[in-house]
Amino acid sequence: MRRLAKPLTGLLSFAGSNPALPAMGGSAPTRGALRGLALALALALGLALGGCVSRKLFIQSEPPGAAVMLDGRRVGTTPWEGDFGSYGTRRVELEKPGYERRIETIEIAMPWWQYPVLDFVTDLLLPWTLSDDRLFTWDLQPIDPDAGTWEDALEAQRRMEQLR
Repeated sequence: MRRLAKPLTGLLSFAGSNPALPAMGGSAPTRGALRGLALALALALGLALGGCVSRKLFIQSEPPGAAVMLDGRRVGTTPWEGDFGSYGTRRVELEKPGYERRIETIEIAMPWWQYPVLDFVTDLLLPWTLSDDRLFTWDLQPIDPDAGTWEDALEAQRRMEQLR
């Protein structure tokens, strides 16, 4: 037991721990201290170079160029690509002049390697990046000029109320 603990003593003190080396005012590191420092640097570098997870959401429409609103916030136009930080239900709205507005609810399910405890390994310890890319594509329907628009229906309802 004493032999196992001996190399760790070099991490705690620098001066006077090795009788073969002269004491230099407490500034000369011992061989054990240098080993400990090298081990700490190797661990830090290993954690810094550890893997991570790339989560990307791709939204496309036919025709392209529709405004994309994700969870009530305008994020861009199709084709759109962005990161998503969490899994779950999202609301996507697509709007393009001359086409019906499309509102969709999408479910982004969590993959098996992102469950608690496993996510620690995949996010921090694996030496490569895992990609979780999700693609959603919708066709936009042109507005029928004979059917009228939603604004036309509101205007007709307003006129009916004025006549009463």
